[in-house]
Amino acid sequence: MSTKISGDNVDLYIHRTGFAGIEYTALRAYNGGQIWLTNSDIDLTTFRQSYSYNDRVFMAKDAGTQVNIASSTLYSHASLGEVSNGASAVIDNSTVSAGLGVTVTGAGSRLDIINDSDITIRGDHSEPYQAGIRVTGGATLNIENSRITVLDNGYYSGATTPRNPEAIEITNVYTPNELATRANLNNLIIETKGYQSNAINVTSGNASAAMNNLTIVTRGLGAYGLYIDNTNNVASTISNSSIETFGYSGMGAFAVGKTKLTLDNVDITTHGYRSTGLQASVGGTDSNQPTILTASNIDIVMSGKDSRGVVNNEARTYLNDIRLTLSGDTSTALSVGTTGLETIARIDNLTALVSGNNSTGMFLGANPDITFNNNSINMTGNNSHGLQVGYRLLNSSSELPVFDSRIETRDGYAVQSINANLNLDLTRSVLTGRSDGETGIAVSVEDSGSFQSGVVNIAASDNSHIFGDAVSQSANAAALNLTLDTSSTMTGRIVRGYSMALDDTSRWNVTGDSDITTLDNSGTVAFTSPGDEGVFRTITVGNYRGGGTLIMNTALGDDSSATDRLIVTGDTAGTTKLYVNNFHGTGTTTVNGIEVISVGGQSDGLFTLENRALAGAYEYFLHQDDGDWYLRSALAPEPPTPEEPELPAEPEDPVEETPQPPQTPEQPGDTPPVEAPETPAVPTPEPTPAPVQKPQIYRPEAGAYLANMAAANRLFSHSLKDREGRAQDSSMWLRQLAFRSESHDGSGQLQMRGNSYVIQGGGELWNGQFSEQDRLGVGIMAGYGYSRGNTHSAKTHYDAKNSVHGYSTGAYATWYQNAESGNGLYVDSWLQYSWLRASVNGEGLVGESYNISGLSGSLESGYRQPLRQNINGALFITPQAQVIWSGIKADRHEEVNGTQVDGSGSVQTRLGLNLSYDALNAQTNGKQFTVYSEVNWLHNTHVVDVALDNVRVEQAGSRNVGEVKLGLEGQPTDAFTIWTNLAQRVGTESYRDTSTNVGIKYRF
Repeated sequence: MSTKISGDNVDLYIHRTGFAGIEYTALRAYNGGQIWLTNSDIDLTTFRQSYSYNDRVFMAKDAGTQVNIASSTLYSHASLGEVSNGASAVIDNSTVSAGLGVTVTGAGSRLDIINDSDITIRGDHSEPYQAGIRVTGGATLNIENSRITVLDNGYYSGATTPRNPEAIEITNVYTPNELATRANLNNLIIETKGYQSNAINVTSGNASAAMNNLTIVTRGLGAYGLYIDNTNNVASTISNSSIETFGYSGMGAFAVGKTKLTLDNVDITTHGYRSTGLQASVGGTDSNQPTILTASNIDIVMSGKDSRGVVNNEARTYLNDIRLTLSGDTSTALSVGTTGLETIARIDNLTALVSGNNSTGMFLGANPDITFNNNSINMTGNNSHGLQVGYRLLNSSSELPVFDSRIETRDGYAVQSINANLNLDLTRSVLTGRSDGETGIAVSVEDSGSFQSGVVNIAASDNSHIFGDAVSQSANAAALNLTLDTSSTMTGRIVRGYSMALDDTSRWNVTGDSDITTLDNSGTVAFTSPGDEGVFRTITVGNYRGGGTLIMNTALGDDSSATDRLIVTGDTAGTTKLYVNNFHGTGTTTVNGIEVISVGGQSDGLFTLENRALAGAYEYFLHQDDGDWYLRSALAPEPPTPEEPELPAEPEDPVEETPQPPQTPEQPGDTPPVEAPETPAVPTPEPTPAPVQKPQIYRPEAGAYLANMAAANRLFSHSLKDREGRAQDSSMWLRQLAFRSESHDGSGQLQMRGNSYVIQGGGELWNGQFSEQDRLGVGIMAGYGYSRGNTHSAKTHYDAKNSVHGYSTGAYATWYQNAESGNGLYVDSWLQYSWLRASVNGEGLVGESYNISGLSGSLESGYRQPLRQNINGALFITPQAQVIWSGIKADRHEEVNGTQVDGSGSVQTRLGLNLSYDALNAQTNGKQFTVYSEVNWLHNTHVVDVALDNVRVEQAGSRNVGEVKLGLEGQPTDAFTIWTNLAQRVGTESYRDTSTNVGIKYRF
């Protein structure tokens, strides 16, 4: 029968006065006995500290034995207690302060600390080390809704400084393994303050802890929040908790040896120098007994210098949804692998923000089995690198597959490889290297001392992007190799690269001078814009293989123009499409041309210009000379037409020779003296011919701009007969004009054709007279017109379409000497303002739109006199003269390619002779109709022209133009008049203009 002692509101004071060999215990239960104490105070003290470390407040021993302390206050200079051999103890809603802690040992033994209990372990006892609460040998610990504090013991003596107690230790013996030591910790606050005073240790054999909703704070030097060591692969878990460390070399959680640790929804904060957030390390040399750390939904914030966020040292780590924030200098967010045993790392959904200087986002050592998926590393500190691979003092090999991830820096390399063989495979990922916030080095390959880099292969695929330079500083010429596949890009330069290969969907944007041994371009190699500083770039390669596209920038001008260049010191092969962007070039004539591609070896590669290279009024074409490639403002020569072979000549009949009689032989002495041979003349070398300037090519857009300018000046210009027909006053008139024009530019290369339409109307507002017969009328007018045309280059066979449309408004005044008959002198004038919108669309180019506007005016005079008259009609002749001034100009326009375009109007004079016949119609009560013919000489003192980058293009054949016009006027009623005419203009250089004009007038 077990004995039970119960006490309530008991004060128990025990003071040690004895010496060694005597153990003082306030509450002792064994052999199934029970002690229940509530609302009591126990005080165990001593004056001989050196003999008291085995003293304790309570002891429970043997199966069935139980000590239950509730709502009490316990104080002990020595230990709190001991539970062993299957006994159990409960501390319920009590406050404890003890020099040392409590030990729970043996299968079936159990300690419960519950209901807001507050345990303080002072650690001030000088006897051998003991944990605050130690569970071992198959015992069980349960702590809920309580607090444990371990104070600093204050013992510091250099290298011999003793460790402070851990708050909780769950441990076991290595054998037998069937003994299971377990701890359940829930809703618990743990704080430790001493040297190496860990919060929770789980060690040695079959031991584990299930932890939930813990708040852990360690303040001592070298103290860990959670330490798991060699638990024979028995797993411990911690969830919904926080760990904070303040001391030097503190650590949030450390798993080492044959163990498993799982963390979920844990916040880790470290403040000390050389602190670590999470670490998993191998504990020996057996890779079949690995350390396994699994972490998910973890926030790690570190402020100390030399901090490390997550470390995998030859272990197995499975990380998901990890958020790392490190602000201390020389810190590392993630470290994976060493040179020893196998390392496995699965890293998913990790975010690292590292703001400290001289820091590293991720260190990769040796050759771990690693995947890196949907992660982000962002380095904002100075001289801080995203990924560092390899060691300073030995060679290593690594492979890193990266999926859907980003590595970027503000001032450092995205990837730094030191003495390493590295295969870095990017899939849907981004590398960005910057220098002081600007684009810098994305990939750096380096040697260290006598150690030399191996081969570094960077492969970007499936829409991956590299922003920054790739630079090899290694003595190994084959160290740096890049591949871009499946819509991937690189934006940067390559320095001392060994190879660069692009598939047909990928692109390299070249931002600086680059040199590569081999360039295999099946995609797009594009030189970036020279920018405000006008810096052009050069790629130097050993061998070049085409198949893709090359985009270059050139200041298109003369032979010395600045340009991007491709220099091939070896051979070329394949076909490459070349696109040339003009960068502030104004265009001019060339001789040899602008060298854009230089080939030092076998030039078997073919480069074809795929876009139109335009500058000013000129168009440039690609030429090959002696293997090199040039841009010239002249057409590439067409292959010569092979000559037809000559037919062999008919053989001639042989001619018989008549035998000649033998000649008398010369006598001795008759031989003439032999003259000495003349000294041969030294040939005079012919002078080296000067380079021949090829015919320059104007682009058809120049003709389109010219056609718009000519149409703008032509649309609303008119003579008096075009506007009013018969010379009588009117209240309202309306005319329509249509004309088709054909012309060439001054070089004869551009042929312009266009169709135009005008509708214009007006009315007289006022009239008066100076005598009985004369008349002066003043009116206003307005009109709308448009013109559409096409310019064709006879040289390049390119076309450009042009159009212009808009409005005019103005006023006119007409004076007749004899208003009734129309005979004698007349003077007509008009002034109008036109505003139009014009466009030019070159073949294969972006459309251009701009405005044309300005004033134009006319002064016309003539003298009409009869030649013959009778009752049926009269014949008249009218000499005429007219001056038309046009101030219509195009607004200065800058094309997409940078060409400046402007255009101006002209001054035209007209001298003509009009022969007309007025017929009377008796059936219409004398209403008359008129037929007439007219010849004119049009002279343009300043022909229509446009300037493209100050290169002027003029309309040819329009300076002196002859015009023939046939017209008809009629008056069906007293108030209604109609007229029409048909005109043909002809100039030199195939200038043609055909027009028809129809008008009506109504007098109220």
